[in-house]
Amino acid sequence: MKISKITIVIGIVLSFLAGFLLQIIDLSKSDFDEEILEIGKVEFVIDGDTFILSDNRKVRLIGVDAPEKDEFLYEESKQLLKFLVEGKTVKLEKEVMETDRYGRLLRHVFIDNIWVNKTLLDEGLARVMTIPPDNFSAVFLEKAESKAKDNKKGLWK
Repeated sequence: MKISKITIVIGIVLSFLAGFLLQIIDLSKSDFDEEILEIGKVEFVIDGDTFILSDNRKVRLIGVDAPEKDEFLYEESKQLLKFLVEGKTVKLEKEVMETDRYGRLLRHVFIDNIWVNKTLLDEGLARVMTIPPDNFSAVFLEKAESKAKDNKKGLWK
């Protein structure tokens, strides 16, 4: 029995897709790995991608870059982050790196069922900025940014 080239290509593609789907299922699970999950109360929002916890540790959102002071939509991105997290208890999930060069914790932030990092991108109030090795979620963040661009939201008006 001869196996055609198309059969081989289909097999390779299906294998790739199966591996990709397993990664998505693992990323979207609702019970977080205890080793990478922390809980913290947000004391103060500094800007659109950084805040201070009640224990004085600074947290920098992984994968996003919100406008800096004196840049377009700085205040709006800061206010959205403030609305979402200030005074609230949040879940903090790291990828690989513990901190950045400024000593800030690098984390994905969740409150209830809201992924805060992605929400800033959904609203067009941040850009994707991934720095290896913390780029596991890049495909999901890039999709959110692309949708905001398509809908001409925030920075993409």
